[in-house]
Amino acid sequence: MKNIILASLLIAGLSTSVAQAQQVQVDTIYVNKQQAWCSKEKAAMYAVVTSIPSVKKVSYYTMDGTLVETTCYNKYVKDISARIKEGESTLYYNDGSIKASTLYSKGKLHSVKAYYPNGKLQREDSYDKNGKLEKGLLYDESGKATKNKEPWERRAEFPGGNTAFRDAIKSTLKYPKDAFKAHVTGRVIMQFTINKEGQMVNPKFLRRLHPSLDQEAMRVIETIGKKYTWEPSISQGEKVNDKMVIPIVFNLQSPAFHKK
Repeated sequence: MKNIILASLLIAGLSTSVAQAQQVQVDTIYVNKQQAWCSKEKAAMYAVVTSIPSVKKVSYYTMDGTLVETTCYNKYVKDISARIKEGESTLYYNDGSIKASTLYSKGKLHSVKAYYPNGKLQREDSYDKNGKLEKGLLYDESGKATKNKEPWERRAEFPGGNTAFRDAIKSTLKYPKDAFKAHVTGRVIMQFTINKEGQMVNPKFLRRLHPSLDQEAMRVIETIGKKYTWEPSISQGEKVNDKMVIPIVFNLQSPAFHKK
């Protein structure tokens, strides 16, 4: 009887282990420097994705196998803007020591601790439930602390936010006469970069529509760029360049348009 019970327990334990193993899935995805999925030929890193119920643990490595970052997501998809971080994220120096440890809740940053290469604390942040910086401290190598007002991460932001940016486009945009008379409508897709100083630079077309409408879309972006300075993007505590993509919409029914 004891042997039967022992055998049953072993079988049950084996079945549980097999079921757990079946729930874990490991994939490798190639990514560029911005962690966007790409082909192996264009990759700067590769990501090892370990999927278990409700969470994906993603470890990023350089192409020579050096661990750069480990982050947990409850949603890890091709579209970077749609990814949702959950739990701990750790950045590493080349020697494997911890560069920074961050904590996320439902995609919102909760806390940050960053370290010097020698292991001493360099930075310490806490954030509210909306991901807004509540308290930030920077430490020199002697341990002396100073207050810090810049967040650990932030997308570039137009003065007044997205609504103000849309309003600036509407107030600047005019319908070229030839396109207006020909009833040409649609969208011109523009790309530009917000540099580390908050300037709009390098505007270019991703999708053209009509010669005069294309020209007007470029004029609008260049005009706004000369007039306004953005809050630049911040990544891992450092200001960085950030590419933005926006549609310039030409709609004959919109009251915002005026003929040239």
